[in-house]
Amino acid sequence: MEPRSDEGHPETEPIPNPARGSSAAKDEDRDAPLDVFVGIALAFLLAAAQLPFVLIFPPLSWLMGLAQLIYVVPLIRRFHRDRRFKMATGLTIGAALVFLLNATCMGFTLFSGKSIV
Repeated sequence: MEPRSDEGHPETEPIPNPARGSSAAKDEDRDAPLDVFVGIALAFLLAAAQLPFVLIFPPLSWLMGLAQLIYVVPLIRRFHRDRRFKMATGLTIGAALVFLLNATCMGFTLFSGKSIV
């Protein structure tokens, strides 16, 4: 008895796996070429939106970096869920740059001996 060959039957054809880089996965990715730079700009714009609160109540300016987590982490998760990985990467880079800039400015302010109030 010969072994049965199921080649050519639709029930046995492999189902394409989007995780393996098939064309279906490329169609689902929604990344644009400049999304990294747009994500960085978005991080700086969102940080700039916090400036009026810092100017109104300066003693809480050191919380600006921590408050950044409130809006950055959900946005990064949403971009990952929407398969916009370059935008999530840009937002992460921008948030890190904003955090470092904020930490540098706070360091100069605290170690200069002048009061921020």
